[in-house]
Amino acid sequence: MAKDLILALDTSDRRCGLAINRNGENLLDLSWDSGRSHTVQLMPWLDYAFKQLRLSKESISAVAVTTGPGSFTAMRVGMATAKGICKALGVPIIGVPTLLYAAWPYRYFCKHIVACLVLGRGRLAAALYASEDGGNLSLQWCRSLSLQELANELDSLPYDRVLLCGDIPVELKENLKDSTRYLLLSPAESSRRLAVLAEIAWQRFRLGSVDNPATLQAEYLDRK
Repeated sequence: MAKDLILALDTSDRRCGLAINRNGENLLDLSWDSGRSHTVQLMPWLDYAFKQLRLSKESISAVAVTTGPGSFTAMRVGMATAKGICKALGVPIIGVPTLLYAAWPYRYFCKHIVACLVLGRGRLAAALYASEDGGNLSLQWCRSLSLQELANELDSLPYDRVLLCGDIPVELKENLKDSTRYLLLSPAESSRRLAVLAEIAWQRFRLGSVDNPATLQAEYLDRK
């Protein structure tokens, strides 16, 4: 049986992350706060990961990369790295929205999920997803919002239960903690997991659902 090896990269914000999935099995899930040093740190950590797993980069079957929303400069690093690897190895690229994979693990726990990511300068990227039959998520909206604007959006939602995940500001959690309407997770439970990104990409790769490296672009809600 052929061994499908998926490399997944996420540089949506201050954190860098990578994961390696082989035939649906997570081999490695790594993320760290690189500040503004994505360009300097990503490739050395990638080399380290393959060395530790005793794998060759030539065994990569496809590369997954987050398409945003996220920080303008950070997103460019991940996209350029993914496209460079795909071009060098002649393998397909798979773009996955950052907030989709943030929300993905919770799709069976709550019908409506709001995933967030810090853009900087007081702005957040927030996306509302609705879980569907078959385990898919349907995007309802994705916006750049201030903390107050996000609070207003949450208040206006016509749902009995809403799960919040991703980067949820402490101030917002404090305001919502006494409400039984919102499911609030701890930072460890809420954080994006690169293994999830790799698994989504592996499932798409098996179905032949890949993207064109020449046309795949990142989404910037707010260039901060």
